Amino acid sequence: MKRIISIMLSLVMILGVIPAATAFAEEKESNVKTTMMEATATATQQASDEALWEAMWDQYYAEHPEALKAADTSVRGVRSTTETTLSAMRARAEALVNYKWTPSKKISTWNGNSYNGKNYFPAGSTVTGVPYTLFTWEFNVRSLCSLNQYKAVASKNYSDTTYCNSVGATRTGPVYGSCCADLVSEVFGGSYMSGDTIGIHSVGGHWKSELGTTVKNQKMSDIRPGDAVSDSGQHHIIWVGYVTDSTITIYEQTPPVAVKKVLNKSQYTDAYGNFIYNGATYNVITRSKAFIDDSNPFVDVNENAPYYQAVMWAVQNGITSGTDATHFSPNLTVKRCDALVFLWATKGRPGHTVTDNPFVDVKPSDWYYNAVMWAYENGYAAGTDATHFKPKANCDRSQALQFLYAAAGKPNVNIGQNHYSDVSNQNWYWKCAVWAYLKNLETGENGMFNATTPCSRADIVTYLYKLYK
Repeated sequence: MKRIISIMLSLVMILGVIPAATAFAEEKESNVKTTMMEATATATQQASDEALWEAMWDQYYAEHPEALKAADTSVRGVRSTTETTLSAMRARAEALVNYKWTPSKKISTWNGNSYNGKNYFPAGSTVTGVPYTLFTWEFNVRSLCSLNQYKAVASKNYSDTTYCNSVGATRTGPVYGSCCADLVSEVFGGSYMSGDTIGIHSVGGHWKSELGTTVKNQKMSDIRPGDAVSDSGQHHIIWVGYVTDSTITIYEQTPPVAVKKVLNKSQYTDAYGNFIYNGATYNVITRSKAFIDDSNPFVDVNENAPYYQAVMWAVQNGITSGTDATHFSPNLTVKRCDALVFLWATKGRPGHTVTDNPFVDVKPSDWYYNAVMWAYENGYAAGTDATHFKPKANCDRSQALQFLYAAAGKPNVNIGQNHYSDVSNQNWYWKCAVWAYLKNLETGENGMFNATTPCSRADIVTYLYKLYK
């Protein structure tokens, strides 16, 4: 029983969220015994150290919800002043994965995981990244560290083999380090930190915290820069720093050290659009409520450009991303499929019930399939003939605005409202042209609509921004 109470005291010391360890120790012995037995029973059913770690913290947070109210200064002390802007978060993430330290002695990696082909960090070598550990207070020190705390102990870090309270088994690994949820807490910053002390140490803690918003059953296409993404089994959490049309850049604390990875979306997305990583479905997104997206990552989108606000709105709302990490390509002509994907994404990526696809050039494996089927089913778009959609054909101004006009319900207009010298009621697109002028979506050039002008990426996001912002 003394050992049980000692373990629970360790948890208390980690967060510092209850008045005093002695008060906690005075809880009824029967309640303590029942709590630990239930936590142990739950933990032993898990398949990995992180699963067991989560079970322990889930139990703890269930009993002490005040531990998750990190913004409450009466509980956790002075609120941290770390910024919650995306650029500040990226800087903290980069610092964690790029921190270089030199072990003064040979240090075993966590549970034998390989680092540069060895299961240890050699004495005198340069190690890049904060090391991973699941030790808490087994050695009468605060094992879980923020970067600043780790800098103070890096040179005297060492490894040991002992019973790990959170795992419920003997483990070997660094005494000082951090876990996956620690990295996310530190990157989030703000109230997730109290000075240099990390506030939340588990995936479950992040899910339940009042400091963030957590949404389940999300797809790869729903993930935005600044999001923390965890697997449905609540075992691991990563932070996303960048998202482009083809890649997603993640930061994670995983054995043996914190790392940054640039993943090709096509290789990590299943047939249903789910983000699959390390054999698990990562479909739970957590975002700090204090998050501020202050960054314009695109070197080709000037803040004085007429489409600047539209581009930032589209990217921040997950409607689209850049063509790479630093380019939006605003002048690139969109294809017919692109235009519909932009519209579909703006509408929340709704489903469809089409079972008889008439288009031989649109296959279920195509990334734009759901958008085209949704638009076809709802009468927002038709094919170029009965069996072809021509998804890769360039989309001109008249086609793009017709898609939007149809999706808006085809409001009534009359030719008397026309302001364009090159539009008459003999043109198939005259209604969408008049409607676009009245909605201030498109005013043309020199009094002309110029229907065949190519629709650019900047054009389509500007139309959508004016309609749906």
